[in-house]
Amino acid sequence: MSIDDIEQRLQSLSIFGADDYFALLLGSSQLREIAGALDSYGPEKQALISKTEAFFETPAKEGDADGLRKWALAIDTIRQGMIWDIQSGRLASIRTRYQGDVLRDLIAISRECESHKDIAAVLACAALETAMRRLAENCGASAISGLSSAANYLRSVGKITKEERRFLDPFVDLRDSALHSDWGKVTPSMVASLLGYLEQFVAAHFGK
Repeated sequence: MSIDDIEQRLQSLSIFGADDYFALLLGSSQLREIAGALDSYGPEKQALISKTEAFFETPAKEGDADGLRKWALAIDTIRQGMIWDIQSGRLASIRTRYQGDVLRDLIAISRECESHKDIAAVLACAALETAMRRLAENCGASAISGLSSAANYLRSVGKITKEERRFLDPFVDLRDSALHSDWGKVTPSMVASLLGYLEQFVAAHFGK
């Protein structure tokens, strides 16, 4: 679920403020589901909703008008806070940082395997395609079909230069060779070059 999808669902939850027990129970359940979608934005998502768990339960009983109004206010405050996190860019920032951490771990493992060029190539190429696809998605792309598609999209929106796009072509070839186990075309120097590029790319677009 994209950030835009999450915001749209939060905006559509307009039942809060009512004193209808079952409407609030349904709204609470929907809010829990939306919060669960934040799992893909990294472990820090829990910080965004850490104070909400008590209100996902039922702190008021049917017929308790005062309790229901307080419950409605509490849940709507949570909803508004989540919307603010999205609109302020906080959620996107957390996701980007989390993506960067995952990519850096993958690059580090590739570095440790450099003496085994074929294994390092597979890991490095996976990191490259993941990095390109994630950045394209963060920039609003949809239906990215592969590495070349992601790189072309990033060139079209100005995230990479024309020269950098041409520079990527040998890495696309390397990725194809690794994917099809054509190890004769995989060289240690090419793997090292890819890892060096990846480290700079991730630092530039996903934080250090």
